Amino acid sequence: IRVWNNGPSSVTGATVTDSLPSGFTVTGISCAATGTATCGTQTSTASSVSITTGTLSLDTNTANAAPDGNFLTYTLTGTAPASGLLSNTASVAAPAGTTDPTAANNTSAAAVTRVVDAVNDATVNLAFGTGGTVTVLGNDTVGGAAATTANVAVTVQNAGGITGLTVNASGQLVVPAGTPAGSYTVTYQICDATLTTACDAATVTVNVGAASADLTITKTGPAFAKPGETITYTLTVTNAGPNPATGVTVSDTLPTGLTYVSSAPAATVSGQTLSWTLGTLAASASQTITVTATAPAEATLLSTPATRTLTNTASVSSATTDPTPANNTAAAVTQMVAAKLTKSVRNVTQNTTFGTSGGGLPGEVLEYCIAFENIGGAPLPNFVVTDHVPGTTNAQTGGYDAEEASAATGFGVKLTRSTANPTTSYFTSAADADDGALSSTGGSFGRGTMTVNLGALTVGDQGSVCFRTAIR
Repeated sequence: IRVWNNGPSSVTGATVTDSLPSGFTVTGISCAATGTATCGTQTSTASSVSITTGTLSLDTNTANAAPDGNFLTYTLTGTAPASGLLSNTASVAAPAGTTDPTAANNTSAAAVTRVVDAVNDATVNLAFGTGGTVTVLGNDTVGGAAATTANVAVTVQNAGGITGLTVNASGQLVVPAGTPAGSYTVTYQICDATLTTACDAATVTVNVGAASADLTITKTGPAFAKPGETITYTLTVTNAGPNPATGVTVSDTLPTGLTYVSSAPAATVSGQTLSWTLGTLAASASQTITVTATAPAEATLLSTPATRTLTNTASVSSATTDPTPANNTAAAVTQMVAAKLTKSVRNVTQNTTFGTSGGGLPGEVLEYCIAFENIGGAPLPNFVVTDHVPGTTNAQTGGYDAEEASAATGFGVKLTRSTANPTTSYFTSAADADDGALSSTGGSFGRGTMTVNLGALTVGDQGSVCFRTAIR
């Protein structure tokens, strides 16, 4: 604040008033005298100043618009508010008893100060390998107005460890795509576009996430298989991205009863576990693996019921973070299709026990029984048991009349069925509405055929069908 006297008389004790802008906090005031002018008193509080001049002799050239010889300079210092626009006006008044002939120049023009305010920004999260832009001007101001590239210049003061960090034309920080995963604290600075030395700095934390790759695995195989049959499984591993998957491995544990034969590519085999090291799988890339194995034999199905349904599970893993681990496992279920038939015979007349062979004298009665059992893992629909009457015998179309409880006759077929609580039923020999029949002609030996329709043979279902003949 400069004060001078254009005359015509010297003056002592003029009052200087400064209207402090809102938010400005005074920290000090000082006076410097030039020429024959002398300082008076000046005091201040945090929110006000009080100034009384000493002697103000006439300035050297009173016609000048600015002092050039005898004048006072007051320096007012203080702290600006966090943001906003400061307008500061000062005025001078002659002491009592003195008349100022030109009062119009007793008030200064406003000194306007724009406060440059950079504010720390919220953390920004970027995906690995994609890079991105970070907007920092959103909460910054210049003179109370929003900061834009029109009124400030943005520069990076400290990149926080990000190599190649730049600022684009929109005033955004540009993080390169190759930035490693990590957390970076970046310091940026904004400077007034007009008064380029008026600057403020702020920080923003940039988190670059770890690389991720969504690996999926699918596995296909036959829904059904017969004992000893060759089974081929197809495993497909796919990387849905967004980044390459490193250190990819696949594991496939063959279920009990399944015998490994080969695979492409070749697997590392440890017992029933197969494994492959696929290395790096690019985003959107796939790898196919085929596995050939042999289904369990009939003897295995009988001794180990768990082998009747084969559940083959494979999994994939990677050193790269997988955002969706739920799809890293797949299974193929194969149900074994197998039925066991065992035929036995006994001599009813001689009351012998059942065996795999038998005989007797002409006229004696033989009973043939065929035991059946579903030893697989799938129901067997439309299961029909057929046997041919031996050529040296005659079919007994009423062979079970004595056992069947009704008064009817002609019962030539006996069925015993179920495991827990076996039930016995009898069918007439005639080809009628019931599920069994026994003829006395036709068949492989011309002496007749036994046929029983069991319908659906459920898993584990078992029993026997029997018929009787007389030795010729």
